[in-house]
Amino acid sequence: MIGAAAGAPLTLATYGTGFQTGYWRTLDGSDYATLPVWSRNTVKFIPAGEAPITETHSIEELYFYFPPTAAYVRPAPEGIQVETRGQPGKDLELVAVHQRLFTAADKGEAGAQLNPGFFAGDANAQIALAAAEINAQAGKRLLTLKLGVDNLAVAGSLVNDRMRFGILSALAQASAANARYPGTVTHLVISNEYARVAATAEGERTPTQQIAEMVRYAKTQMAPGGDFAGLALKVGVRGNSFLAVDTQSSDRAARQFTQDVAELLADVDVLMENRYPSPEAVEAARQTGRWDLYFDAEQGELSKQWRQLTKAIRGLPGGERVELMIGEIGHPTGGIAFNLPGYVEGDTAIPPGSPFAKVAGALEAGGSRIGARGRATLAAYFNDALATAFLEQAFAWSRETGVQIHAFEAFDEPQKAVQNLPLPGLTPARSMLNRAGPFGAEAAYGLFGYTGVAAFSNPSEAAGPPRPGAARSDALPPGLSWADQPDGRLYPKLPDLDFAAIARAFNAVISP
Repeated sequence: MIGAAAGAPLTLATYGTGFQTGYWRTLDGSDYATLPVWSRNTVKFIPAGEAPITETHSIEELYFYFPPTAAYVRPAPEGIQVETRGQPGKDLELVAVHQRLFTAADKGEAGAQLNPGFFAGDANAQIALAAAEINAQAGKRLLTLKLGVDNLAVAGSLVNDRMRFGILSALAQASAANARYPGTVTHLVISNEYARVAATAEGERTPTQQIAEMVRYAKTQMAPGGDFAGLALKVGVRGNSFLAVDTQSSDRAARQFTQDVAELLADVDVLMENRYPSPEAVEAARQTGRWDLYFDAEQGELSKQWRQLTKAIRGLPGGERVELMIGEIGHPTGGIAFNLPGYVEGDTAIPPGSPFAKVAGALEAGGSRIGARGRATLAAYFNDALATAFLEQAFAWSRETGVQIHAFEAFDEPQKAVQNLPLPGLTPARSMLNRAGPFGAEAAYGLFGYTGVAAFSNPSEAAGPPRPGAARSDALPPGLSWADQPDGRLYPKLPDLDFAAIARAFNAVISP
């Protein structure tokens, strides 16, 4: 990205710091963030004489456990446990090695170190460190980051140790990155699209109230006396429902949401609203090749929505001091998106005559493939040309309005086109037509593409972390096959987008 931007400074927003649900295990009655590692062993038996050599294979599981709410830990190798089954001398078999190597410690305690678990997990844990190293080697700030924390809900609430672990992870990564190159990480963004209008039972925290509590937890960690005192990141929340704030609403849930947002404003520095064009705007773009219905300064959908949002938030106590940004905005280059005209979820009847109905009508026998006519319909709405036009007009709108936007997304995410079918609760046919299915457009919003696909099947609380052999469903519908493993190459996928010129047209958020 830096090469494509020709050295212009970039700001990125990440999402997903912390361990997903399947990477948590209970050991001796306590929850731990757990990193699983597998060791494949091959043993050859060479008998005497001319008997044939035999070979056996086994996979041994090693689990590394990290205390979830301890910012600092000290080594405690006495916590290692070896799990076996069978009887010694007979059929003893190694099941797993539980590496509980650390115990909680105070920041100033001898031997204390940042919890290593904060830098494990998926690649999001490495982004801040990599960005800081790039900045340090360049001698200037080429990348600034807003680190996002996943919606780590337990029993319907974000107020839990897993969410705290995600927040502490982001703060630790920011602290280490900014120590390497100051100002690399600028923001902490807690949750994504979790704040919403929701009816709750008496005494239950609403989703927005849950977020507010976790925001306060994060700020306490950065306050004097906290484990990350002096880090001073701006704290934000990303959603797609802040437009629903309405002090005049007669709906009880909407009034509660407005009150919750007003209280949230006392704790946050930034609100980020995700915005995407309506099916009507997508249809107009297909016909004209432009996105004026969406971006026009006076009558465009986005312009109207932003004026409404700004007025609503500024009208709440504390709303004037909170910065408003667009957290996500974009258009895919292919696939089935939620804003394809006529698109519906689940078993809802598909509007006859709609583009989505044409795609559904092209589903081949057995529901394993969308035929050529269906793919052509999709390509008319989601393609390189319309994606390029969208980004060009989005960046122009940002410059003209002064509203900071974050293009969704930097890189394609092929793993979001889920190949393990059917999707939960759906028939095979509706799975193929779903925006999260094999043709799902969320795999194709990137400015840059990826040469391969790879994804474990979604881990679950019951199944635990994915393990070798669990990555792919054995039974795929006829006509579908697994792609090769990725070779890790990224490439610019929008040849007509002058990314360098766009990047140079903006001022750096923080001067390099």
